[in-house]
Amino acid sequence: MKNLYRICFAFILSLGGVTQASPTIDYSHFITPQEGVSLQVTDVASDDVLNLRTAPRSDAPILYRIPADADNVISYAPNIAQLVGKNYWVAVRLGMPDGYINGYVYARYLRYSRKTRTVKTSTVSARIPYFLESEGLESGWLRLYKSISANHYSGCDMRDQPELKYQLSQFDIQLKSYDNLRTALLETAPYEKSKVLAYYNPATNWFQNTDNSYFEARSDFSWMGFRQTIGAEGCGIHTYYFRRNGKILVMKLPFDDNPPIAVGDPIPELWSAKDKNLLISNMLDTVSVRNIM
Repeated sequence: MKNLYRICFAFILSLGGVTQASPTIDYSHFITPQEGVSLQVTDVASDDVLNLRTAPRSDAPILYRIPADADNVISYAPNIAQLVGKNYWVAVRLGMPDGYINGYVYARYLRYSRKTRTVKTSTVSARIPYFLESEGLESGWLRLYKSISANHYSGCDMRDQPELKYQLSQFDIQLKSYDNLRTALLETAPYEKSKVLAYYNPATNWFQNTDNSYFEARSDFSWMGFRQTIGAEGCGIHTYYFRRNGKILVMKLPFDDNPPIAVGDPIPELWSAKDKNLLISNMLDTVSVRNIM
């Protein structure tokens, strides 16, 4: 999609001696117009302003002069992805300390927001884009997720009386770091303790004897590590194990490969697997493991 702003988290990470660079993300793939799309002013000189007008035309009265570095612009336009950065007028809401102002600006001077924030628990911290939510769970787990309102039945739920769900998951991962792989396996792998420890090499604090095992060597998300999968009929959870600064970073990634079953209104468009994987890759590059007490 031409002229859409592409943003790259500028992080370079050395993983096991291999330098990895984050690929770029097209933020237009993650916008949800009904929730409001966060935008920033762009291509306006530092001593100039972007005029917020009462109507979508250049001779309309000016409501407010938006600074060149403003990032408090929101749009609910359903076709915002076709307008950003182009020569069209777009309706926006400008956030103010005591409320907001509604008006119109020229979309040529807007781009998708770069806003991020740092979230953390006792074991990990990460830099995430503004459109994701976060939650600190028990025992140091950090959950990063995004849900949208939609009445549906899960494609995983094939019972005679399936449970009606009201929130549809767009994205959901959990992160936690451990001092050693032994502890990580004992807490996260659903096997008998003796079987789990057969895969642990205390000399290297890493995996051993993984040929033909439930732990599969993977390079997903531009990271080298191991993955263990539990599930059936296209539903379950992947658990990834990565090394980071002498510690073990574990990521839980639920999956549901079956399409949700709509109840009433059609199911909203979901983020593609490719986009979600790219988002995970960029976020993993921002993760820092913390000193575990």
